Amino acid sequence: MKKVLLTSAAVLAVPALVNAEMTMSAPTIYGKINKSFAYTDQDVKTRKSTTGVRDVDNSETRLGAKGEVAVSEAVKANYALEIGFNSTESGSSRIRMRLAQGSFMTKLGTVTFGQTYTPSSAKALTLDPLSNTILGVANADQAKILGNIVGAGKKGGLGAIYRSRVDLLSYTTPVFGGLTYTISSDKSNKMANDSTDTNNYGPETFEHMVDFNHTMGDMKLNVFVNYQTTSSYSTKDDTVLFYGAKLSMNAFDFAVSMTSEEVEANNTKTEVERMIGAVTYKMNAHKVAFTYQTAEQKKSNETTQMALGYKYALDKNIELRGLVGTYEFKDKVTSTNKNDATIFGLGTEIKF
Repeated sequence: MKKVLLTSAAVLAVPALVNAEMTMSAPTIYGKINKSFAYTDQDVKTRKSTTGVRDVDNSETRLGAKGEVAVSEAVKANYALEIGFNSTESGSSRIRMRLAQGSFMTKLGTVTFGQTYTPSSAKALTLDPLSNTILGVANADQAKILGNIVGAGKKGGLGAIYRSRVDLLSYTTPVFGGLTYTISSDKSNKMANDSTDTNNYGPETFEHMVDFNHTMGDMKLNVFVNYQTTSSYSTKDDTVLFYGAKLSMNAFDFAVSMTSEEVEANNTKTEVERMIGAVTYKMNAHKVAFTYQTAEQKKSNETTQMALGYKYALDKNIELRGLVGTYEFKDKVTSTNKNDATIFGLGTEIKF
């Protein structure tokens, strides 16, 4: 039924156009180089260490092209093709596809298809002012830099659910009184079917998100609720409830969100609770941000990170930053499986 609704929305939002006069502007080439250097002091190691200069896995170096096509007066389309260049990685992770997506925008809504950020992942990045650093919500850098990091916080995001980018189909309604509704469907980059008659297909995830935005003077408010269901042939449906708010007022930004995740397989239920809170202060070229993130797998393990970051805009396209953070992992079953770490980092991001 959900597939029928999503497909129907796509048909309504993208009407058939016969002999339409299209105008296409030249694509915009964009990209960034994002590098970091970190010093770590962690209980699980008998020595202090530095990482050397490395790519930021949470927001890697990239190169892309994007553009817009005016299909008609009523329909516009845009596209983005983006490749990641991660010099720290090896093999297929060194150069890989990040975005390959297109969208059709009409008065009836917007349809997006191809590889792009899931609605929940895009939202998580807006909550974390340090998302482009080694202490970001994606948690990719922390899992590689620090030892003995397992459990709920290692994959799927630290303080908020984070599924990154997948091939998907989504529909977003027009804005009604500040409200929009988005529904998306994806197979976690697995095929929906193939030439083999088997039930062993990839999981299918539906995301529903209600977004509310309101502006009053210098105050901007965003409140959202995201609900996800993931079905697989071998398990019961997994569910995720992700909700939160962000308030921007003068020079300050405040953000908070909660995530409740339930996964049931082999008659065993796994529950994960995530939380992120963030405060940002901006003054001219200076930005100071503090984030608190937790990921707790009930009766199993808990990960907590506190981070303080300073960013200086040397130019509109060049950012310099300094970071300090604590990262603590506790295993509630095995007391020896733990880590308490302190991270100091320097970095720069150059955009073009």
